Amino acid sequence: MIIFILMAVLWFTRNPGFMPGWSSLFPDYPGYATDATVALLLGFMFFIIPAHKPNAERYEALITWKDFQACMPWEISLLVGGGFALAEGTKRHQSQRQMSEGLAELRLLYADT
Repeated sequence: MIIFILMAVLWFTRNPGFMPGWSSLFPDYPGYATDATVALLLGFMFFIIPAHKPNAERYEALITWKDFQACMPWEISLLVGGGFALAEGTKRHQSQRQMSEGLAELRLLYADT
């Protein structure tokens, strides 16, 4: 519960608008501190924070990599990530405009209907 409260506090204080937030601590990297930064950082903490009081014989984190792999829908993650990569690649290469101009020619096929 503490991790979720910390995540909400970090989300609200990143750039609140009425005062400088914690993202202003990184002036050389504007735009890099986002809500995803907080989510990834605290998600990583689930692999580090112990589930029980640690002792010399046993250490168990809140979530293990084996549990994470069993629950993670990798197909959807790869599909969405690939879509984002394709969109960014077409934007940087200026091929969006070329594709839209090429597809605009298809309207001639339906001009008579």
